[in-house]
Amino acid sequence: GNITSLNPINPINKPDPWEIKALKAFENGKTEISSVNKMENGKEYMRLMRPLITEKQCLKCHAVQGYKVGDIRGGISVSIPMEPRLLIVRKQKTAVTFGHGILWFLGLGAIILGGRKQVQSEEQIKKQIEQLSSLHTIDTAITSNFNLQAILNVILENVISQLHVDAAAVLLLNQDTQTLEYVDSIGFRSDALKYTTLKLGESNAGRAAKEQRITTIPNLGEYPDGFARSELFPQENFMTYFGVPLISKGKVTGVLEVFNRALLSAKPEWLNFLETIGDQTAIAIDNATLFNNLKSSNTELTLAYETTIEGWSRAMDLRDKETEGHTQRVSKMTLKIARVIGIKEKELTHIRRGALLHDMGKMGIPDSILLKPGSLTEEEWKIMKLHPEYAYNMLHQIEYLRPALDIPYCHHEKWDGTGYPRRLKGEQIPLAARIFAVIDVWDALSSDRPYRAAWPKEKVLKHIHSLAGSHFDPEIVKVFLKMDL
Repeated sequence: GNITSLNPINPINKPDPWEIKALKAFENGKTEISSVNKMENGKEYMRLMRPLITEKQCLKCHAVQGYKVGDIRGGISVSIPMEPRLLIVRKQKTAVTFGHGILWFLGLGAIILGGRKQVQSEEQIKKQIEQLSSLHTIDTAITSNFNLQAILNVILENVISQLHVDAAAVLLLNQDTQTLEYVDSIGFRSDALKYTTLKLGESNAGRAAKEQRITTIPNLGEYPDGFARSELFPQENFMTYFGVPLISKGKVTGVLEVFNRALLSAKPEWLNFLETIGDQTAIAIDNATLFNNLKSSNTELTLAYETTIEGWSRAMDLRDKETEGHTQRVSKMTLKIARVIGIKEKELTHIRRGALLHDMGKMGIPDSILLKPGSLTEEEWKIMKLHPEYAYNMLHQIEYLRPALDIPYCHHEKWDGTGYPRRLKGEQIPLAARIFAVIDVWDALSSDRPYRAAWPKEKVLKHIHSLAGSHFDPEIVKVFLKMDL
C-alpha cells in the first residue's frame, strides 16, 4: 500500500496510470475505487483506493500548499496479488464484491493464507488506515521543516488522537550533561513535568533511556516514587504510564512519555504503533539536531570570517597611521547611503566587506612610498596606483570574498573615465564603488593629515559638489548632500 497524489511533494509518491484515474474520479465525487488491474510485473492485482481527506491537524504542514479542511489531497492506494482461486472465480464471471473498505489493511488487505480467507473487520481496518494517515502526517512534518517544536506538536497530537490516551510528553537528552530535560507536552492539567531534569537511570523516563527499552507501568499507584520529584504530578490522577526511549543511529536522544487516567491494557498492535511513533520522533530530533549543529557551525565560521576581515582592516589602519580609524568610518557611511538608495540587505554584506578591505592592496606598496611624508614622484605614483590591482589579485583567490571586490578594485575609477586602474566610465563602474568613492574623499578631506589640517565641513561639501559628473556619479552626490552628516 502507499499514499499518492496528483501533486506529490516526494517523487516516490508519483501515481501510476490506474491511480491517476482513481484520483481524478475522487475529484468528481467518488469515495472509493476498486478493480482488478494488471501491473508492470504482468501479474493481476486487486486494486483499491480511497481519498485522503485534509483534516485540521494536517494544516500545520499542508496549509502552505493551499489545502483547507475537507480538501482531497491524494489517496491511499492498496494493491493485493490475486490468488489462483480468486482468478478462477473471476474467469467464471462470478461477482466479486469489494464492500465498504473490506480488504483495507495498510496495503495487505484480505488474502488467502494457508487456504483460509481471513477478513479484517471494518472497524479495525478503519483504525489502521487512520494510523497510516497519521504516520504520513508526522512524516510530512519531519521532512518539510526543521522546527523541532512544531514537529513535536504534530507528533504529540497524533499520539493523543491515535492511541486514545490522555497526555504525552517529550524529554530530550542533553548530550553534555547526560540529563533528560522537558521540551514539550500535551494533555496535562498543570506544569507537572515542565521543569523535569532527570539523570539516566533516574525515575521511569531515566530508566527507559538507560535500559533502551519501553518502560510500562500498568498502575502508577503501585509505583508512587516514579514521579516523586514533581509536587503537582498527583493532581494529574494518571494511572497507566509508558516510557519509550527515542533511539537514532544507536544513540538515545530522549524519551516519549505517554499517560492515561484510566487503567490501559495495551495490545501488541497498540504497542507497535507507539514504538513506530517513537522511531519517527527520534528521527525528527536527530534531523533537527543535525540542522541546528550545521547552522551553528556556519554561524561560527561566518563570524570567524568577519573577525578576520576586520583584523585585516585594522592592520592596514595601523600601518598607515595617518588614516587610523578611516576604514571603520567609511564602511559605516557607505552602508548608510547604500540603504537609502535601496540596495538589498544581502548585497550590503558584500559592500561592508569591500569597504573594510578597500585599501588591502596597499600591503603591496613599499613603506618608502606609502609612508612618505612629502609628495610622491611620478614614478612613485605609478607604483601607488597599482594597489587596486594588488587587492584584486590577493582577494580574487578567496571565493568567499569575490562578491566584495567591487570596492577594493574600482573605488579609484572616475565617472568621466579618467580614474584607475581600468579607466572605467559612468555606469561601467560598479554601484558600490561609486558610492564608496564619494565617502572615501569625504572622510579623507574631513580628517587631519601630517601635511594639512582637516577641511571645514562646508568646504568639503562644496568640493564634492564640484566633482559631480567628473569624479563622482552625480546621482550619488545628490543623495550624499541630502544626508545628515
